[in-house]
Parts: sequence; C-alpha cells; structure tokens
Amino acid sequence: MTTPTKAGLKYGIILGLLLVANVQILTWLGLGLTSWVFAGHLFLLLVTAYLALKQFRAAKEGVLSIGNALVINAVMVLVATFINQAYMFVYITMIDPMWVDAVAEMRRQTLLDAGLEGAGVDDRVMAFRQAFTPLRMFTRGVIMPSLWDFVFAGIVAVFMRTKAISAAAA
Repeated sequence: MTTPTKAGLKYGIILGLLLVANVQILTWLGLGLTSWVFAGHLFLLLVTAYLALKQFRAAKEGVLSIGNALVINAVMVLVATFINQAYMFVYITMIDPMWVDAVAEMRRQTLLDAGLEGAGVDDRVMAFRQAFTPLRMFTRGVIMPSLWDFVFAGIVAVFMRTKAISAAAA
C-alpha cells in the first residue's frame, strides 16, 4: 500500500537526482548560475509534483485529499533539496574546489559590466562566497528553497485536488 510518505520519498529521490543533473548539465554548458538553472528547477519540480500526485491519486482510486497531497509534496521537496545541496557540497569541496572562485570572478565581471563600482561589487562578491561556506550553504540552501518549492508544489496539489473534486462531481 502506498502511503503519502513513501510516495514523497520516491519522488523526492527522483526530483533530487533530476535537480543534480539540471545543475551539472547547465554548469558544463557555462550556464551554472543563470536563470536557466531556476527555470529548469521549477519545471522539474512542477512536473515531478504532478506525476507524484497523479500516481498517488490513481493508486487511491481517484481520491487525493489535500492533506495527503501536502505530505507528499513536503517529503518530496525536503528529500530533493537535501540531495541537491549534498551534491553541491561535494561538488564544490571535492570535485571542483575552484568553482566558487571561478563563479565569483564571473559575477564580479558581470557587476562591473553592469556599471557597479568599488565596494558594492566587493560586498556582493563576498556575500556570494560566504553563501557557499558549508554551514550557510546547508542552512540557507535547504530551508529557503524548500519553502518556495513547497509553495509551488502546493499549487500543483491544489490543482490536482480541484481536479479530483470536479471529476467526482461529474
């Protein structure tokens, strides 16, 4: 029997691996810190949430409560975010330790090209470097994205729940 927690865990692992692939492929293409990463992340999140809820609803003979949908999404988001952040930690500490420096310099150049000067550029580059220290990366990298992901996945849950109500009423 499928429980909301098991469904969330299964799709959390799937989403986590997809997010790692998204970041890695875009990094190889030189788009590692562009809006493409966020767009890919959001797309993968919405599709995975939809598929998780669709499969759970089918296993429960068309019934999907909002509570079950929220549990599935919460577990899925937390597991996926943890996998993604764990990978990023391993990547920037063991696989490519120069990644933060290289990206920080690209960021510096982008800010200079945009017309920022002096201390403003230095402060922003320093903030970027500090965001990728281990403790900050895990606390800020797991909590904040999880909250937004939960909101977006919740929208899918409401849509899926509404769809179930409409189908039952017909």
